[in-house]
Amino acid sequence: MNVSSASSMVNLLAEGRAQREKAAQERAETKLRDAQSAVATLKQLNSAASSQASEQRKAAAKQRVDQLKARLQMLKMSGSVDPKVLAQLARELKAAVKSYAGEGGSAAGLGGASVSASAAPTDGASAQAPGADGEVSADPDAAQSAEHNAAQADVAASGDDRAGKDGKEAAANPADPRGETNPYRRMAQEAEVKFAEAARRGAATQADRDFLTEARSLANQIKSLAKSAASKTDPARQRDGAEAEKAAVEALKQVEDAGKDLGASGVSITI
Repeated sequence: MNVSSASSMVNLLAEGRAQREKAAQERAETKLRDAQSAVATLKQLNSAASSQASEQRKAAAKQRVDQLKARLQMLKMSGSVDPKVLAQLARELKAAVKSYAGEGGSAAGLGGASVSASAAPTDGASAQAPGADGEVSADPDAAQSAEHNAAQADVAASGDDRAGKDGKEAAANPADPRGETNPYRRMAQEAEVKFAEAARRGAATQADRDFLTEARSLANQIKSLAKSAASKTDPARQRDGAEAEKAAVEALKQVEDAGKDLGASGVSITI
């Protein structure tokens, strides 16, 4: 083999190696994009499911409080207030407020509240991701594997890759400020996004305050009626009235705790 043939062979081998390395790099980049896409989808699904579950839970709690208000009104109209019934109403009110704040229970756990059978999973539900057929797959191992692969891929990805990804996401979403190259327009868009988010949070907080105010008013009504029942001369009625008043105080305490958990400042409880 002469020198020219040997040189051609070396060049051919080098070219083949370069092609193989390029193909391997393209496969790695494809896996990176797939893993990042899977994780993004999981986060979106989990966020949407959590938000939907929270809304359903709060709606069920509100419905339950409305039912308790109606029952108390009927009890007052009957002319004979049973302290045992008052105690039961106070306990149910406490459970509804606790569920509203997400401290325990679910929408389905509130008796009398209608809940759709297609309700989204609660906070402990398995992560979900779309399958090849377009349906949702609830495979926790696959979700964990996707997150693990994405975490490793993110470490390997360069800053330029991340910037390019952000740019593509921004281009796909015209409302995303990252897609605006004009710095002044970008600042205006960012301010608009922040304002909209602040408005949404403010509306949610006000809704929480309204619910807690209504629950507090109901608990105070129960407490007042229970105190009146406890002042009777009948020892058994006094005992039942004291028990009902205690249950009302516990419901008021639950409203106070829920206000702290929800960050709904301005709802103060005096017991």
